[in-house]
Amino acid sequence: MNRSFLLLICLMVLPLSSSAKTLEMLTDDFPPYSFQENGHISGICIDVIRNVFQDTAYDFHVQLFPFARAYAATRDGKNIFEFCVARTPEREDLFQWIGPVGPSYEGLIALRKRKDISIESDEDMSAYLIATVIEDVVDQHLSARQKELGLKLDKTSSYRQNMRKLMAERMDIWAGNIIAAFQLAKDLGHDPEELRVVYTFPDLYKDLYLVTGIKSDPELVEDLTRIFDNFVEKGNYEKIKEQFIKKYTSGYFDGKAE
Repeated sequence: MNRSFLLLICLMVLPLSSSAKTLEMLTDDFPPYSFQENGHISGICIDVIRNVFQDTAYDFHVQLFPFARAYAATRDGKNIFEFCVARTPEREDLFQWIGPVGPSYEGLIALRKRKDISIESDEDMSAYLIATVIEDVVDQHLSARQKELGLKLDKTSSYRQNMRKLMAERMDIWAGNIIAAFQLAKDLGHDPEELRVVYTFPDLYKDLYLVTGIKSDPELVEDLTRIFDNFVEKGNYEKIKEQFIKKYTSGYFDGKAE
């Protein structure tokens, strides 16, 4: 990754050595999980983090970056944190996994009017141009089998950009988080009913996490994990998660492809 970018982020986390205990966190434009609204970062992931660290010794500062840059800076840096990261076996040893911040439902989205699009198996995906976001969990999942399946992937740095391209019919399929797809369509002035889920990846239906790189201070990570575990054990995370699922899936998605 860009060395100057990583150096800038590392300089920002120097206050960790002081009594302030301000955590430097990164995320990406990923509504309704994380997004900028009126100059502030909003979404379920930041809501969970605020609740977790309320009345603790920690504060945090959040910056919005393209997913691939935030992912690389966190993976390669020290005491840098990223939230809304899907947990997979391929990523397991690249990060320290602190706690869950939101549910994940991954799949492929097409325009409802595209009646010609039908995907019953992984092999059927090769017939279509699929938009992915670089280093996103679905991008990694498909890229690992791109040669085997003959997939045509159009990789960009932005979920929002990909949704614009889908709506403009410049590609066949939008790949990524299903809840995010419907919210992005709405944000861009479209009716979410214009979309349909054509394929899902149930193996990727897991919680998103707050993570940090393997170089990060183990004592700090242990303390943050303890705070998160306590929050989860009290049932607080599940309450926020259930409210989120009810709000953003009702009428649009029942966990399956149409």
